[in-house]
Amino acid sequence: MVTRISLTELHEATGNFNTGNVIGLGKFRMMYKGVLPNGWPHAIKGLHDSKSFEKQYVSKLLALGILKHNNIVPLLGYCRERKEKLLVYKYISNDSLYDWLHVAKGRTKIFEWLLRIIIAIRIARGLAWLHHDCNFRVVHLNLSSNSILLDHNFEPKISNFGESIILKFWRGNVLEPKRQ
Repeated sequence: MVTRISLTELHEATGNFNTGNVIGLGKFRMMYKGVLPNGWPHAIKGLHDSKSFEKQYVSKLLALGILKHNNIVPLLGYCRERKEKLLVYKYISNDSLYDWLHVAKGRTKIFEWLLRIIIAIRIARGLAWLHHDCNFRVVHLNLSSNSILLDHNFEPKISNFGESIILKFWRGNVLEPKRQ
């Protein structure tokens, strides 16, 4: 279940959105690492603010909130106060697949081919679930090694649904594509 989180809590979790807590830069805003009162680290993503974006924010919040799959980064909470719109995700600690494949951050060895194949299969399972098995259909549209995060066990998690399209189905037919 997606929980509403106050802006005050997010300020406390991120040290007032301190630049030392920046873990990424999205298309419009920064992404921060923060520790909420439950003690677990979270990734807090700021969203672009505009009147036309309001409807997309609500749709995406509802859609992402019900995506529950082992290979999808879970949305845990949101904040919508004043002009701020933020999404709170589970923090995935082991960088992106891109970082591991391209020996970033001083790493000297990338993982073996067997692990690469396992990761590829699990990404495919996540995509198959998005396309065929969840309550609605999600087309990612921006899948790359940068949008695949790896947890401490190298389990891949699909992230970055900012460009995604959500398709509604009725009796097996596409009713309405919605660009998010």
